[in-house]
Amino acid sequence: MKQRLQMQYNFLHILFWLISCSLNGFVAIYLKNKGLDNTLIGVVTGSSCVLITFVSPMVTNYVQSHEHITIPKTMDVLMAVSAVFFLVISFLPVPSMALIGIYVANLTMFLCAVPLLSTIAMNYNARGIDLNFGLSRGLGSISYAASAVVLSLLVEWLNPNWLSVVYAISALTFLILVNTLPDYQEEKSQTQKSGSIASVIVKYRTLFFILLGWSFAFAGSTSLSTYLINVVENLGGNTTVYGFAIFAMAASEMPAMAVTRKLMRRFDAMPLILVSGICYIFRNILVALAPNLMILFVGMMFQSVTYGLLTSVLTYYVADICEKDDQVMGQTLIGMMTTGIGSMMGNVLGGILQDMFGLNAMLLFVTFSTLLGIVIMVTVCIIQIRRNVNKHPAVNA
Repeated sequence: MKQRLQMQYNFLHILFWLISCSLNGFVAIYLKNKGLDNTLIGVVTGSSCVLITFVSPMVTNYVQSHEHITIPKTMDVLMAVSAVFFLVISFLPVPSMALIGIYVANLTMFLCAVPLLSTIAMNYNARGIDLNFGLSRGLGSISYAASAVVLSLLVEWLNPNWLSVVYAISALTFLILVNTLPDYQEEKSQTQKSGSIASVIVKYRTLFFILLGWSFAFAGSTSLSTYLINVVENLGGNTTVYGFAIFAMAASEMPAMAVTRKLMRRFDAMPLILVSGICYIFRNILVALAPNLMILFVGMMFQSVTYGLLTSVLTYYVADICEKDDQVMGQTLIGMMTTGIGSMMGNVLGGILQDMFGLNAMLLFVTFSTLLGIVIMVTVCIIQIRRNVNKHPAVNA
């Protein structure tokens, strides 16, 4: 049963990140094709990131508080509605304001599903069925990478509107698969209390400050990802090169994600988070200062030991340190601080800075935001490592 369940969960991630690529991976290209400039693209993506900080905890709390509301049922609604909306704005004449509103809603609904997908694995693990989340998430990255290349060719040959067809077909397949999973949710009682975002932040302050630092580094990487087509074209590339750059970035995540569980059996979470945070120097700043496409590709490959490692480590870390009632909200906090606050800063400021002062202004923002985030993460990790040493002096003697 475990092997079959692992395969099902693997395929969920493969489909989910294919869906993500069709919606998020080409957002700048898609919206530019609809007539939006960099500032409006930043407003669209940034608005969804602001909304996610409010909507995602509400969705999570609703799932936890209602006995008959399951994660698959919630995903059914989020992704089915999003697919229909995406098709409508792609193939029907829609006013610009309606286009912006619907795309913001699409991104928000999709991002609400991210912590739910992580929670599926954590719920199984809590019941003694050890699923390898890192492996599944790594396969999702490979899927995202391969999709980026194929979809870039699709966009070149046809037009960006066909991304919505890929999204709809993939979402339907995903929903069929997620609804065939064996029951994994513990029974909910009417008196069960679920943790709130505020209570999780107060109770797990180390986690919060790590995520705060990551949000600044994530803002830098988001700017580079959303507007990567502009960086690639500035260095002499085109949409096809952009697709291969996304492939290199996403595919590099797989090795780190696949071995995360083994690494955490040998090392504490804090040293792994520390290493990952420091490596953001190479991930973001190499790309921001790249003099040619080769250096840009080298920088993108550091996605493995930054986002790839950090995502998996923090998913397990939350599952290890958070109490039962705080588990889902803890996973939601990761999304809020990264795809919420971090992405909002990166998308909005990245777009505005480009339109007002040019591409170099955005790249300067990426550099300073990354350095600030690294300083916060490194400081928190070193303090926590020292605390752990003082708690267990005999082990470290």
